[in-house]
Amino acid sequence: MKFQVLLGVASSLVFQVDAHGYAVFPKARQTFCYEDGTAKGWFNNFESEPCQQAFDISGTYPFIQQNKFAANVIDFNNQQAVEAMVPDGHLCSGGDSRKAGVDILSADWKRDKLAAGETFTYRLRATAPHNPSFWKFYISKPSYDTASSPLSWSDLEPLADVGNVPVQDGYYYMDLQMPSDRPDGSLATIFTRWQRDDAAGEGFYMCSDVVITGGSSPSPTPSPSSSSTTTTTTPATTTSTSTTTSTTSSFEGGQCTGDPCANTSFCRSKWGFCGSSSDYCNAESIWTPSCTSPSTTTTPVPTTSTTTSSTTSTTTTTTTTTAFGGQCGGDPCNNSSFCRSKWGFCGASSAYCNAESVWTPSCGSSPSSSSEGSSRRRLLRGQQTHEHYVFCPI
Repeated sequence: MKFQVLLGVASSLVFQVDAHGYAVFPKARQTFCYEDGTAKGWFNNFESEPCQQAFDISGTYPFIQQNKFAANVIDFNNQQAVEAMVPDGHLCSGGDSRKAGVDILSADWKRDKLAAGETFTYRLRATAPHNPSFWKFYISKPSYDTASSPLSWSDLEPLADVGNVPVQDGYYYMDLQMPSDRPDGSLATIFTRWQRDDAAGEGFYMCSDVVITGGSSPSPTPSPSSSSTTTTTTPATTTSTSTTTSTTSSFEGGQCTGDPCANTSFCRSKWGFCGSSSDYCNAESIWTPSCTSPSTTTTPVPTTSTTTSSTTSTTTTTTTTTAFGGQCGGDPCNNSSFCRSKWGFCGASSAYCNAESVWTPSCGSSPSSSSEGSSRRRLLRGQQTHEHYVFCPI
């Protein structure tokens, strides 16, 4: 028993020495999720849907490593070298694929509030202070939407550059000013880069999502013009005719290099996610409805009347649905409309249904009730929820 306690304390001390820091205001994504996941136990009941999805993708790793979202860039004064190590779409995870869950698309990430034009005190908990170092802060552009695309360098604009700052009582404090031109209620992501000045070029990267208050009210969105439907009745003569017209519907632009969407009226964006808005359907789409063109056949009804009469045409549209991509190496989900992610969890969002899925509805099997499948699911859940760590107070 003494050996087990000493081993747990030793493990905790090693973890502390290897730790570095995380933003507490505005709070980093992984820190929000860590607090959410441990509020009612040990990562088994998230209130935040994005945190649950991040857990389904990456397990507990990004949360228990909340203070080590780091990447080494030896040539750290070269922005191109930094962007190569922390690439577009993986900024919030610091370029670490093991923490990719915090890069998912969602409008529902938890957010702190900041006022437009406000000077606020940024705080980072330094579990292992690093000096000398410098800081670069960015804020997402007004056009960026966390639900439409993962954060890229081109989505950011500079917020502040800060030099070497001394640690105070285990925290770094810096005064930053929010842009004054952001409308009230708008959303933004603050991206932090804390760079050590050392031979290894170790830097720390994290995202803090915020909602902006007190700014100017956004301009009202014009109401869309009402659409009208016109029905045309064409007189028919005594001559009997039969006409077949083939019509092909296509979306302007886009490519056909990606997997079809489960809903064939949706487009797949360049980031691999499906939807029907212009964020998904545009010139950079990798799949659009025109990639599987529906055909429309119109056959007028022949008439033999000696007088002029109205002929009503019947239109039949046949749409071929192409199944969603993925593999069929995993167990089916209990709900046959769900996909099983590569981590073994089931759901209907893009976190589950993607090119790395191990089972999708297109695999064609009904959910298995065999003891083998059930045992495997219980094992997967057990692997995710029965992890034990001992921490020393920080």
